[in-house]
Amino acid sequence: MQNNTTKLLLLADNHGSANHMYSALLNEQPVDAILHAGDANLHLEDYLAVYLKHGGRLYAVQGNTDEEAYPKQLVINVPIGPEETSVCRILMVHGHDHGVYGSMDRLYYAAKENGASVVVFAHTHFPVVFMEGDVLFINPGSLEKPRQENRLPSYAVLTITDDENITEKNAEIMYLE
Repeated sequence: MQNNTTKLLLLADNHGSANHMYSALLNEQPVDAILHAGDANLHLEDYLAVYLKHGGRLYAVQGNTDEEAYPKQLVINVPIGPEETSVCRILMVHGHDHGVYGSMDRLYYAAKENGASVVVFAHTHFPVVFMEGDVLFINPGSLEKPRQENRLPSYAVLTITDDENITEKNAEIMYLE
């Protein structure tokens, strides 16, 4: 990983199980931050205490099956690189309030209204990475109840350098076997 690179681990829909969440974190360490797009059904700070104790950052939103421990929407300015001279603005929602089974229009306009170049969402349990206009959309899928054809638990990694435009090449869907 280059010095001016920030690596984000994107998780969602583990529905009370921490095993695959730990596997994803172990596979991808070191990561600069974990973004959880909802339906954790557990108190993430308790399960990620060691990661957080050593300077890790955690951002999480509430899913449709979560208690109200997290906000329904976050706009995150993620610092890029060790000097943190620039930021990537990310809109994160679970997606159940944004009609993610249909059009992405509501999420696209929410991203534009919030000045976000990346949208992280979940709810469908189906991993996907795509561009709509100049906004990158990432759904990491589900760690516990995947719905895509291979039915493997999935997560995503977003890697950003401070001197590039963000495209789908910055994000990768990863699968646990």
